[in-house]
Amino acid sequence: MSMPATAPASSPAAVRSIAKVAPKGPGGRLEDWGPWDPATLIAGEGRQKGYMIHEDEAEGLSVGVWHASPMTGRREPWSSEEFMILLEGGVTVETGPGIAESYRAGECFHIPRGRAAAWQQTGPIAKVFFIWKPVGAAPVAAPAMPLRIDTKTPLADDETIDPKIFIRVPEWQRSVGLYDSPCGRLSIGLWQSAPMQRTEASFSRNELMHILEGEVTLFDGRGGEWTAGPGETLFAPRGCSYGWRSSVPVKKIYCILA
Repeated sequence: MSMPATAPASSPAAVRSIAKVAPKGPGGRLEDWGPWDPATLIAGEGRQKGYMIHEDEAEGLSVGVWHASPMTGRREPWSSEEFMILLEGGVTVETGPGIAESYRAGECFHIPRGRAAAWQQTGPIAKVFFIWKPVGAAPVAAPAMPLRIDTKTPLADDETIDPKIFIRVPEWQRSVGLYDSPCGRLSIGLWQSAPMQRTEASFSRNELMHILEGEVTLFDGRGGEWTAGPGETLFAPRGCSYGWRSSVPVKKIYCILA
C-alpha cells in the first residue's frame, strides 16, 4: 500500500523544470481519482482527488498532491518509500497492536518500503507525496519504522564550501541526514544556509524541498523563476538546470532520490 496506490490515467509525463506545489491544485482544481480500493479498507470510502506534479515510470517515482475523505485501511506492507507533507487534517499510522503515531497538518513524515502499516483518518486530509517504488527491488528484510521529521534536530556545519559555484558565497551551511533507504538512493534530512547566490547548474537527482524558514528563488537562466517561503514546497527533477538566490538564511527539509 501507498497513498495514492496508483497514478491516474491523466498523469503527466516526467517534468523537466522546477515545479512549485499548489496545495489545492493548479488554478484551484483537482482531478477526481475515485474511491480507494474497498478490499483494502476496514471503514470509510476514501474518495480521492489530486494532481500529479511528476511521474517517471521507468524510475518508479511519482510526486503530487492528494486529498481524501475519511477511511481506515488494513495493515499491509507499504509498497514504496513514501515521504509526506501533511497539508490539512490528521492521520494515525498504526504499525502493530498498540503501536501508532499520529500526525497533523504542518508535519512531515516518512513510511519506509516494506513496513506494515494501517492508515487511519477520521476526517478529510490533504498531503504532498513523494513516492518511490524501486523497479525490480528485492523485499526489505527489516524495514525501518515510520519517521516523523523533527525540524529541531541539531545541524552540523558543512566543512567544505566551494566558492567557485557561487556568485555570492554563503558564510556558512549546515545539514543533518535523518533517513537513508537501504540501497542509499533515497535520503531525507534538514539543510540550512546563510544568504547566497549559486550559479545555474544541472543536478543528477530528484529533489523535493520544503521550506521551513526564510525565502528562496530558484531560476533557470531562461527567465523562469520560482519563489518559496515557509510552508511552501518546490520540486526539482533529475537533469533540471537551475540556480539559487536567497537574501536571508533559508532552512529546508529535503527528500532526494539520487
